[in-house]
Amino acid sequence: MGGGIRNDLTCVVLCAGRGTRIAPYSETIPKVMVEIKDKPVLGYVVDYWKDSVSDFIFIVGYKKEMIIDYVSQLAIKARFVEQKELHGIADAVSYVKDFVSHQFLVVLGDCICHGTFDMPEDMEQGIGIWETEEKGIIRQNYSVELGRGTVCHVCEKPTVVTTNLCGMGVYVFTTAVFDYISRTPPSSLRNEIEITDVIQAMIEGGEHISPMIFKGEYLNVTFPYDAREARDILFRREKQFQELMIMGRKLLLPLFKQLTVVRSWLVGDQLLPFINDGDSVLDFGCGSGLHRMLIASYIASRKHIELTGIDVVDRDIDRGHFVKYRGGKLPFDDNHFDVVLAVFALHHTENPDFYLSELIRVTRRSILICEDTYTNSMEEAVARFICLSSNFMFGDTTLERHFKPVTEWVDPFVKNGVKLRVFKRIYPHPSPFIPTRNVLIHLEKQ
Repeated sequence: MGGGIRNDLTCVVLCAGRGTRIAPYSETIPKVMVEIKDKPVLGYVVDYWKDSVSDFIFIVGYKKEMIIDYVSQLAIKARFVEQKELHGIADAVSYVKDFVSHQFLVVLGDCICHGTFDMPEDMEQGIGIWETEEKGIIRQNYSVELGRGTVCHVCEKPTVVTTNLCGMGVYVFTTAVFDYISRTPPSSLRNEIEITDVIQAMIEGGEHISPMIFKGEYLNVTFPYDAREARDILFRREKQFQELMIMGRKLLLPLFKQLTVVRSWLVGDQLLPFINDGDSVLDFGCGSGLHRMLIASYIASRKHIELTGIDVVDRDIDRGHFVKYRGGKLPFDDNHFDVVLAVFALHHTENPDFYLSELIRVTRRSILICEDTYTNSMEEAVARFICLSSNFMFGDTTLERHFKPVTEWVDPFVKNGVKLRVFKRIYPHPSPFIPTRNVLIHLEKQ
């Protein structure tokens, strides 16, 4: 992201608004929850900033439960503050006065960044600035003028654009901003305290506002067609890379498929003794890869079971029923299934411990988990390489990969009050010379 601010700052994410201009999406969900390739806009915002800050505060309002439910499953430190009446960005910022230290970051929850910021090393306060020749984009946001290395003027939604500098929904403030917010009157434009009016007041009051120049692609998701453009921005480079590698994938795919079939049979044989005829079985994470689909199909072909698959991507499963959902709490009652399978799936979730607790909640008897794990750095590197190459070959290039060493798998079981019946190494690879550990875990609900 660049230098200029400490990496222990709190990131305040503004996501309370309804987003009337992005209707009809906003009739049922908050604007920040509009999905781009099976992931909400808010998820991309968090992903961009999570390695540069210590914690997050989410300002919520419209349909806040959906945002809280989604964020709560992410592997970040977060708290939530409700903006009860929506009076603009500056008003939303004022809600965190009692929760932030001297310097903090503010970002809009609907702004997609794909690039890097150049931040002055001695910066105390600053605003994100993006160079563009598209004057219409500047009119939709705010214009910025610079002088002697500092921001000297900002204008909200200018009718006449005289600069190529577009102000972004990214700000670094000190606690001095709260005094300026309290003294800035509502604008005639929207009868709310504009954040640009506050920034201009700060400039005129002698505050130094640094330019944080952004190099890359930027989009404020405002209208329905912006969702398509956001997808292009986020996945353009991935698409170019995949096009370059398509020839190699075509050559290697038949071999990978054959190895995957063999591996699936071996793993399926390990799971069969724990599943009875007549069991209702949930296959968690069934739809995002050929390997897990083959394992479930292999079991279903040898046991008379009632199979339900669930995932965040569309993919039918053989011999069963499929449920697509948005992530988070599983859409099933407590103790709904006899057995729950999580076969090489938990490490692809953003918060494995959360999903483990959900799997325990919806089963009445057993949880069967297969996971890639390791006991040393060599095994970890090999596990990651095998996972990455397999996912790439079958097109799942955007999956999370949260691997754990063997020792870290035991603690969550104890916390969740289940009995650990089996924890053993399985042998799913064709060659014994591959130094990686795949474990089978059998948990029994108490």
